[in-house]
Amino acid sequence: MDNVSFNTYRQPLVPYWDAMTAPVLDVLVVEDDAKARTLVCDMLTTLRQNVHAVSTAEEGLALLRKQRFDLLLADIDLPGMSGVELARAAVEILPSLKVIFVSGYGYLVADNDRINFDFLLLAKPYSFARMEEAIQRISGLVGKFKRASAADGSASSM
Repeated sequence: MDNVSFNTYRQPLVPYWDAMTAPVLDVLVVEDDAKARTLVCDMLTTLRQNVHAVSTAEEGLALLRKQRFDLLLADIDLPGMSGVELARAAVEILPSLKVIFVSGYGYLVADNDRINFDFLLLAKPYSFARMEEAIQRISGLVGKFKRASAADGSASSM
C-alpha cells in the first residue's frame, strides 16, 4: 500500500475563469447514424451549445456555405464524402473552424498526412465527460478569439 497513490483530481482543461466566460459555440454535427446523431446533439445541448445536425457530408458542406460555425463535429466514416474530406473543404471555406472527428476507426485519421489542420479525435464509444472535455478545449480556443473580437467591436453575432 505504501507505493500506491490515488489521484482522482483532474486538472481543468481551461482555467476556471475562462470556463465561466466560455462562449456558446455554434456546432455543426454531421453523423449518418440517427441514434448517434441524437445522442451527440443531446450531449452538446446539455453542454449549452447551439447545435445544428445533418446526416451527410454534402448537407453539411451546403450548410457551411450559408452559415458560420465555430465547430464541426463529424463522423469520419460517412457515406459518399468522408468526414475527413468534409473537414478539409470546410476549413477552406472557414479557416477559423475547429474540428472534432468521432469514429470507431479513429486510427485511420491519425496517419492521414493530407490533413493540414488541427483537430481533436473522439474514439467511439465516448462518454459525456470526454465530450465535455473536448468542448472545453475548443471553447478555450474559440473563446479567446471571440472575447478579443468583442472587445474591439468586431464580433459577429452568431
